[in-house]
Amino acid sequence: LCLLLMLLTVAMSFVSTFLFGVRYCSYFSKIMMEWITAGVVTPILAYVLNFALLYCLTALARMRVDIRAVFAAVGVNSILALVLLAVVWSGYALWDNSRVYAAADNVQAGLLAFKPQPQEDNSLSFGQLRDINPDVCGWLTLDGTAIDYPVVQGESNFTYLNTDVYGSFALAGSIFLDVDCDADFSGRYSLLYGHHMENGRMFGDLDKYKDGAFFRQNTTGTLTLPGGSYRLEVLACLVVPASEQAIFAPGKWRSDAGGLLPFVEENALQMDAQALRALEKEPEGAQFLAMATCSGEYTDARTVVLARMEPMSDLQNGKEESLS
Repeated sequence: LCLLLMLLTVAMSFVSTFLFGVRYCSYFSKIMMEWITAGVVTPILAYVLNFALLYCLTALARMRVDIRAVFAAVGVNSILALVLLAVVWSGYALWDNSRVYAAADNVQAGLLAFKPQPQEDNSLSFGQLRDINPDVCGWLTLDGTAIDYPVVQGESNFTYLNTDVYGSFALAGSIFLDVDCDADFSGRYSLLYGHHMENGRMFGDLDKYKDGAFFRQNTTGTLTLPGGSYRLEVLACLVVPASEQAIFAPGKWRSDAGGLLPFVEENALQMDAQALRALEKEPEGAQFLAMATCSGEYTDARTVVLARMEPMSDLQNGKEESLS
């Protein structure tokens, strides 16, 4: 009976996680809490119930009560109790997930009030954001998606995995810059991470770029920084393993990202071939922004959207020259 209770509880834990759970890049803390419940609390309760049941059966035997009838009744009641527990657990999982989503929505809604506008000097606009969190280093917007978030950089790549911009624990985490990248995005290659959440929250909408029609019609975005802004031109969408050094070792392209382009052309699901070929001919000075999140193709799959960063000041100067 004890073993049965343990197995049923573990199975129920996994079912509730994978059927009702939120798709996080890393839901380690949530899984660990369920495993602790299934692996520690439940066995203790099961043993207590087991000994209590044995004590009751022994007492009934001494009283010469029909143990088989009692055991049958207890068995039916146990099954009903387990079914009720499964329903309650599933209901809790649904409520918990809705709470996670609501928290993510509330954080985004509150921060949008401080969203800086793209211009040459945003130091004053970023003042309010940095009063909230001095780790804020930019604001990312991808046109045609729900991605419209501040960007932070922590002391490690785990700092903001389950922490929001306000510094509070949140399973949705934050959009954060790899710790090996320059906080001012001055390097040739910068890498952002965000959890994959349903309904487009956080980096969930990166999945949209896998669709050819969406990719062709939505190729722009903005990266706003305290010292200026960049126009983003989406170049490609890839699905790669989490261990892929060409994407997840940003130091590799710190000074020269020219070698990145052949890898992208070879592995892209969707790409702007013309733009990539033009960059290959003149790679000097080009800057790239990669945005990564979890993907469901295989165990450690990651969806990566690569964009070119073009300083808005250069674009403005180009327009003025054309007018002249």
